[in-house]
Amino acid sequence: MDISREHFRAMTFYDFKCGLTQQQCIDRLHSAFGDEAPSKTTVYDWFAEFKRGCTSLSDEFREGRPLTTVVPANINAVRETSEVARHVTYQQIEASLRIGKSQIQMILHEHLLVKKLCSC
Repeated sequence: MDISREHFRAMTFYDFKCGLTQQQCIDRLHSAFGDEAPSKTTVYDWFAEFKRGCTSLSDEFREGRPLTTVVPANINAVRETSEVARHVTYQQIEASLRIGKSQIQMILHEHLLVKKLCSC
């Protein structure tokens, strides 16, 4: 069974409104859902939010880390590099553009839709 984060938060909010303690809520969730239940820290954080008056059951939108290296200039540079030298490695692109492997992988696979066909 795949229970969403919002469902667990709703169950926790119900326990909070019923006057249960954090530990009682944790025990109920773990007895019903085992390893799928949220962690102790998560339940304590949610109880703290409910005490402050926050009753939203969904997560607030938060900006992620800004994409400083996955920009059109770097996407075009990786495209040109891979078109000129078809067997270029991540290390070679990393050395020439000075951007990390994870960003190179993101550019190749998500933006340029490059797939590895053969490892020969």
